Amino acid sequence: MTRECNKSNIMNLQQKTLLIVIPLITLLSEGYSFYLYTLKSLQIDQVIETQEKQLHQQHSHYIKMMINQRYHYELRKLLIQPRVIEAVARQDKKALFETINPSWQLLHSENPYVKRMHFHRPDGRSLLRVHLPNKFDDKIAERRPMLRKIHTEHQPLSVVEMGSRGLFYRVVEPIFDGDKYIGAVELGFSMEFVMNALRNLLDVEVFLFVSREALSKSDKRVKSSSPQSDYVLWASEPGNLYKLKDFPAVLDFNTHTTEKDHGGETYLLHKEYMPIIEGSPEVIMVFSQNLTPYIEERTLFLWATIAITVAVLLIMVITLRLTLTPLLTRLEQTNEKLLNKVDEVTQLSITDTLTQIYNRKHFNASLTEENSMAERYGNTFAIIMFDIDNYKKINDTYGHQIGDQVMIEIVSIVSQNIRDSDLFSRWGGDEFMIILPHQTIADGYHIADKLCQSINDHSFKHNDNVTISCGVSEFRKGDNEERLIQRLDHNLYMAKQAGRNIAFAN
Repeated sequence: MTRECNKSNIMNLQQKTLLIVIPLITLLSEGYSFYLYTLKSLQIDQVIETQEKQLHQQHSHYIKMMINQRYHYELRKLLIQPRVIEAVARQDKKALFETINPSWQLLHSENPYVKRMHFHRPDGRSLLRVHLPNKFDDKIAERRPMLRKIHTEHQPLSVVEMGSRGLFYRVVEPIFDGDKYIGAVELGFSMEFVMNALRNLLDVEVFLFVSREALSKSDKRVKSSSPQSDYVLWASEPGNLYKLKDFPAVLDFNTHTTEKDHGGETYLLHKEYMPIIEGSPEVIMVFSQNLTPYIEERTLFLWATIAITVAVLLIMVITLRLTLTPLLTRLEQTNEKLLNKVDEVTQLSITDTLTQIYNRKHFNASLTEENSMAERYGNTFAIIMFDIDNYKKINDTYGHQIGDQVMIEIVSIVSQNIRDSDLFSRWGGDEFMIILPHQTIADGYHIADKLCQSINDHSFKHNDNVTISCGVSEFRKGDNEERLIQRLDHNLYMAKQAGRNIAFAN
């Protein structure tokens, strides 16, 4: 009877435990599911932010590198030919056409979207349309603001401009005979070239809009749109994404990036202004990316977390019944200790034992990474190498313990005078390195000079004046780590030769 009573008490205790644990686990699991859902939503927001930055950067990079630089280069190659300059100077259309036509044919065959090559006289008249040689001498600058600008300023231009035959992206170079301005040459690209290239590069749909108010000339490729819209859709192929009549209702031209629901799907719409000359119609490029897969993934993720919650609940109930909780706790504690030990060993491997700043190993790895980033993205960074003046004399006079204390005090002073983003490390002996991301050599020299002054003004415990000498340099395109450190070492040597307690940069 007692045994059955004890058994009954044990069963009641198990039931009470489950009645407490199950609702608690359910509440925690649902809370965790909500947390994961929110986290996924934040990830979608991050995707939108990342896509916005990427679209802006890629648009700017493509326009600058793949169109402007390349085709300005092509025009400059033509203008180094003496026969071209001579023909333009004489306004000899026949000689100019015979000289330039092979290059035009090659350029057009390589890129059929290059629709125009046009030479202009400095008085604003057309000299030669290579693509249409029988039409010339018209006063084209009167209706083309871009031409008026280059005839006035004599500087290269790359802009979108509406002409009598439509909207083109135009690259224009001034032509000089010696120091004398004798005209300009222009390449015109159909806007489909820019749109298709960005569409394929970014894997998004691309639309082009021209301001209705400034659009003074009609274009056959302009599509009809709602009268209340300030912009006219131009040469777009929307496919199944939108119905053309719905564009004015969907787009908001007052915001840079918007997220819109349309037709049961969600789209990210990003706006970029195309470069124009004052007086030309305003041109906006709109990138459209379908966010629906991300939204659907979040919904599926929610159902998955609910299913996982149920499974986890069952597992935990079974685990409680089998009393595995203590074992799992011990395993978790052991794992935590191992992870802490790994972190500790990792930190020790990159830390200088005496000064507790980074060691040479970590500096070398960081310099290599910083060098690669600067080379790839065109950034710059400055770097300071310094050592303690007459440090051997300090050790010989006061002993290594005092010498170590002096070094620690100097590290503390330097650490207080640099940014958290700067990398401070011990190079070896009494030599130290400081990497200053996104700083020029002038910035580095200013910081090094400040460090020299701060250490010179500091009262050290052994009541003796201590100074440092600094060599300063910066990353230059094509630098490797060895060349950069050689310049630093040379500049430090020059600082020593100049009397110490100074910074030297060249």
